[in-house]
Amino acid sequence: MEAVAAPELRVSPSGDRVTIVVEGGVAPRGWVLQDSYDGSHWRDLIDLQDLPFSEAVSEAPTRQRLFRAAQKPPATRQEAIDQARARWIATGLALYQYRHQTDAAFFLTDDLILVKNGKIAESTSLLPPEWPGFAWGLQTIDDLFDRLQRAIDDDAYAMTVRYHPSMGYPEKAYVDYNELIADEEWRFTNLSLPENPEALRAASEQQWERAQVATCEFDLKYQTARYEWNGRVRVENGQATVIAGGAPASDHIIMTLEGYFTYMKESLAADHVTSLLFDPTDGHPLFFSRDWHLTQVDGQGERFWFSAFRKLGGR
Repeated sequence: MEAVAAPELRVSPSGDRVTIVVEGGVAPRGWVLQDSYDGSHWRDLIDLQDLPFSEAVSEAPTRQRLFRAAQKPPATRQEAIDQARARWIATGLALYQYRHQTDAAFFLTDDLILVKNGKIAESTSLLPPEWPGFAWGLQTIDDLFDRLQRAIDDDAYAMTVRYHPSMGYPEKAYVDYNELIADEEWRFTNLSLPENPEALRAASEQQWERAQVATCEFDLKYQTARYEWNGRVRVENGQATVIAGGAPASDHIIMTLEGYFTYMKESLAADHVTSLLFDPTDGHPLFFSRDWHLTQVDGQGERFWFSAFRKLGGR
């Protein structure tokens, strides 16, 4: 019997991207593209079902990075999830938030999810308001592990999961249960580390302080169950002033960025349910919630949305 040729892999750095090309041979069930920084610990990147395959998978690394196309027997799926779940449990995170995107049968989600003691305490969709609602994405990290375990137990036709190397949580996953059925595939991506909200707030505040922005402007959308305010705010010389939108109903709505950071800290210290989102470049807030009553009658508390941020001067 003639031997079946293995796929050929080529790695081509180009500018700030790395292009991976896999061609030739055949890639039966179980072939995946993997990467490693030390040659010993490999993680799955992409399931290789159709050849030839070509994709720019990431920015060029600042240190050595290895790639390979490897055949991964289905049995190793269980080993991988068991090891990853053990790493996740070892983190001991009882309160965390993370950003989660789902694509299932052409339904999309983009949610900021806050988890407390194993249950979802709050979720905020980051999709436009007119986007159709879809609740599949509201999962804790443990829920994601359970969903992947069910796919393993059901012997899914194709399954690629990338677990975080130290924290263990699934960073990205793709599952196709049946080769012959269309539109039953699903995938998800976790866009941020599961992180304690106060740790995230403190790190972002330090990042903002390092940016040394003395004067700035931003659009603010403030919401409660019964009130909404939209306007533009300028912060200058340690003072926050409304420059568009009229006077809001409450004084605490308009603050300096430092004031918002303090308000977030106080809300977290008081154990109010609080979700946070910050700009990755300079740390300024993008979203902040504060729920103080937590009942359907009282509504969802406060929501602050920051957008169109513009620096006007430094310190």
